[in-house]
Amino acid sequence: MNPKKHNHNPEAAAGAAALSNAFSGNSAFSGVTFGNEESFGYTIINDTLKPILLALTPGYLAADKVKNQQGQVVDAVIKEGVVFEVDGKQVTCYGDPKPVDEFLAYAQSNPLRFKGLTMRVDEASQFGQAINVQKLSPFKNLGDERVSPAKYKDPKQTNDKLVQIPLGDLQMDSNTVITYTINPGREVEFTWFLECLHNPSEELRKAATCLNNKK
Repeated sequence: MNPKKHNHNPEAAAGAAALSNAFSGNSAFSGVTFGNEESFGYTIINDTLKPILLALTPGYLAADKVKNQQGQVVDAVIKEGVVFEVDGKQVTCYGDPKPVDEFLAYAQSNPLRFKGLTMRVDEASQFGQAINVQKLSPFKNLGDERVSPAKYKDPKQTNDKLVQIPLGDLQMDSNTVITYTINPGREVEFTWFLECLHNPSEELRKAATCLNNKK
């Protein structure tokens, strides 16, 4: 397969905008920047003939060290471009608006909290795969959560290939590992909506400004 950029589906974009509006929050406060419209997305295309277990993490673990909650080692860690290859077939990933590698590198030192996720698939059965979220450290497991996209399918919605998932307490940082299986021949688009992020540089700048104002 020739690597290609994914063109957003208009219906998916409309759903994403609706979710963003539904989760509007504050605009700013010291040390943490809130974003009402900020989002990050990527599309994964599995052209292989087997289900592929992938991990999204800004952390320190190599692919052969990452396992899902059931103890299964992932096939690959998500990155920009070709993620995995088997029998001449590829799994590819393309970020939007920036390469997924930039997003993960940023999250290493700027923890992010998400308020919602939209998923668009090319086959509704893909929603049967659960999203597993783990919080790991070199010392112990800090907790985990299992999210079922199928649970959020709206029976009133005409498009059965789009779901909107509220996320009340999901933080992406260097301890976070999100695992998900892409079925054979499937294409999945993820759009994560930011609630807030912790920017140490901005926190330091505001602290310095505050000190200078007291002089």
